[in-house]
Amino acid sequence: MSETPTSPKQWAQEAEGALRMALKLLEEDKHQPLLEEHKNELFKYAPVLAAYNRGIRDETKVADMAKFAFKRRLDDDRLEGDVPRNNEVNFYIAYLDAHMVIDELKKSEIDPILKCLTNTAH
Repeated sequence: MSETPTSPKQWAQEAEGALRMALKLLEEDKHQPLLEEHKNELFKYAPVLAAYNRGIRDETKVADMAKFAFKRRLDDDRLEGDVPRNNEVNFYIAYLDAHMVIDELKKSEIDPILKCLTNTAH
């Protein structure tokens, strides 16, 4: 369990760490080096890693976090249509959305965090 971030920069750092972990987990699940097409599955790890970082072990709460984050990604996919997606950004959004379910973040707090993440991306 990590201490809950208090600034957009801290949230961004935590989300970047969660992404690194998700990449490792995805590679282990695929039993091979990651291909670019595998990365479209990254967002699926976000709610579990968010729950882990907040020390949440209640399976019902974790399932609620996942349902909310996945529904939001599905809704975004419907709106975006055939627009190319950035798999890392999709992960970040799902990770942050999962925190909304447990009242750790408000919708209005997500954009500044995403701005930090996209400004520091290489």
